[in-house]
Amino acid sequence: MMGDQKQMAVFKRVFLCYLLHYLVIIPAALITYFWLPDFPGPTATMEVTSSWFLNLWTRYDSGWYYDIIKSGYTAKSVAFFPLYPFTVKLFSRLLDVHPVAVGLIISNLAFFGLLWFLYKLVQREFGTGAAQKATLYYALFPTGIFFSAMYTESMFMFFVLGAFYFAGERKWTAAGLMGGLAALTRNLGVYLFISLGYLYLKQADFRLRNFKLNSFALGLIPLGLAVYMLYLHVHFNDAFAFVHAQKYWNRELVFPLAALVNSGIKESGPSFVFLSLLLVAVFRLPPHYWIYYAFMLLIPMSMGVKWEGEIRLFAMLRYILPCFPAMIILAKWGRFKFLNYSILTLFICGLVFFTALFVKGFFIA
Repeated sequence: MMGDQKQMAVFKRVFLCYLLHYLVIIPAALITYFWLPDFPGPTATMEVTSSWFLNLWTRYDSGWYYDIIKSGYTAKSVAFFPLYPFTVKLFSRLLDVHPVAVGLIISNLAFFGLLWFLYKLVQREFGTGAAQKATLYYALFPTGIFFSAMYTESMFMFFVLGAFYFAGERKWTAAGLMGGLAALTRNLGVYLFISLGYLYLKQADFRLRNFKLNSFALGLIPLGLAVYMLYLHVHFNDAFAFVHAQKYWNRELVFPLAALVNSGIKESGPSFVFLSLLLVAVFRLPPHYWIYYAFMLLIPMSMGVKWEGEIRLFAMLRYILPCFPAMIILAKWGRFKFLNYSILTLFICGLVFFTALFVKGFFIA
């Protein structure tokens, strides 16, 4: 009975964070759509359903996923990993519902799930206070609009946080499965093998004799990537087609700081902030967290885009979203009321601002 009460208390706290997210983005989206003029500059909107409300949440990369669902992969679209469009297509056909509606349902259900795993994860290791703040900050993160839109962010982070949670519980079969599904959702998911591999070594006291059969579950993570590579080999005769497709976006592998110095404030600002938080995480968080954090941040920073003869960062406002250990650092600082209120004010204002930009079709990331 006591356990049920605790679970219900967790559910209420997580649901409140979840609800607050929508109490910010939905009014912001409606006000923007009905009353604000179009913004200057290039924009892109999608009118793929008969519902203007559903169309609000489909922009830019949503179009790529929609095209994959409707028409299959091309040499360019193979850069987008398959689990999200496959799942949307499957349930769209089973339920006879428009793919956009299904995609949004999946994203928003996964959003609640990732907040649940984040709360439980942080509560277990850092306490209830930190869990409440980290979950609230993540729910109100300035570019959290991508969690509710037809994007892969929610599904990816649901699997990532699930993998971390189950690994901490020593439930390695579940952790490996979640990690493998993350690797099928986004290309960066495969790097969970390294961070969770370190955690397994730590749990085994770094002694080979302490390894158990459950260590093989870690192999499910690279297996997720291998499944997609097999598909690409069969259908495109190129197992690395997802890598080669980067040329269509003029992406080049560079040293992270090289692209940072050439980028404007929109890309360099969040990159610098999260680099600073990464340095804090190295000293304040267990290694498996900052190892994961480093991969999630530094690899996107290493894939610069050639623009006007210079290599610049691209879409970092979205690519920083998987860096959830930063929320733990902020939650630790949030025990001071002034910092807590400052973070919440900044995040809510940012979420309103970026929601407005997103709805109007302005490119955020």
